[in-house]
Order: sequence, then C-alpha cells, then structure tokens
Amino acid sequence: MADNFDISNYQELVDEIEDLRGYLEIDLTNLHQEAKELPLLIERAGRVLGEFRYLARRAKIQREVVEAKAEREIRAKPEDYGIAKTTESAISAAKDVRIDVVNSREDLASMEYYSALADAIYQAFLAKREMLKLEVELYFSNYYGAIEIKDKHRLAEEEVINVRRKRKDREDS
Repeated sequence: MADNFDISNYQELVDEIEDLRGYLEIDLTNLHQEAKELPLLIERAGRVLGEFRYLARRAKIQREVVEAKAEREIRAKPEDYGIAKTTESAISAAKDVRIDVVNSREDLASMEYYSALADAIYQAFLAKREMLKLEVELYFSNYYGAIEIKDKHRLAEEEVINVRRKRKDREDS
C-alpha cells in the first residue's frame, strides 16, 4: 500500500468475503435455520461492503494526493526527471512512471476490485433472501408434496402399462 494509507484489516476483509461466500447456498432441509441466520449474514456482507467502499474512497484521495505531490516535485525540478521543456504532457509522462504514483493507482484498483466483490456478495445475500421467501411459499402451497404424489401416480401408471404389455406379449406368443 502507498505511504499514509495504512489498512491493517485489509486481509481480514478479503478473508471475510471468502467466508461469506460459503453461506450463499440454501439448505432446503433446514429453511428455518437459513432464515434465522440470514439477517446476520446480510449485515456482515453489508459491513464488509461498506469497509471496502470506504477504503476505495480513501485510496482515491491518497492517489490524488500522491499525484499532486509528484507533479509539484516534477515542476520544481524538471531536469531531475530528464525534462528539457516543461509541458503538461512531459510532466504527465514523468508522473506516470513514478513508483509512488503507480503504487497508489494499484491500491485504488485493488480496493475497487474488492469493493465490487463485496457488492456482489451483498447482492447475492439479498437474492438469497428472496429465494428463501419463494421456497417457503412453495412449501406452504404444498408444491413439493404435489410433485411427490404426481410421481407416485406416474409410476403407478407406468407399472400398469408394463403389466398390460407383458400380458399382450404372452397372448401374442
């Protein structure tokens, strides 16, 4: 990370994203537990998202400060950077290759990336909440029970058809 951009919990937040990803699947045999745990999971995902958005804003500010300082230093002593004629494009080119500027840009890109991942996890938990609602509605409407009954009737009809075929085959022989 760039100077003055200390984030001690950065890796913890990355680990938190990975941990939360493991809770996205719905256990249909345990809907009550899924529903009970979901609000805390949404809160955790929202907190991680908020942290990464904050870190991305901080990284953007830090990048702007680093670029401004670099530009000021280049303008003060252009000859140190091999600039014979001070133009905006020459200053910009010299600024773009400074390691502190490159690092601050990489920090920002990293924070934006993890912010997007955290947002995806958060949105996935909101989708999971809606899916749980639908699953519960399906259970209340006896959707799964109706399929089981239909399957039994279909199997019984197939059995009758097979018995009739065998009888007909025996009679034809």
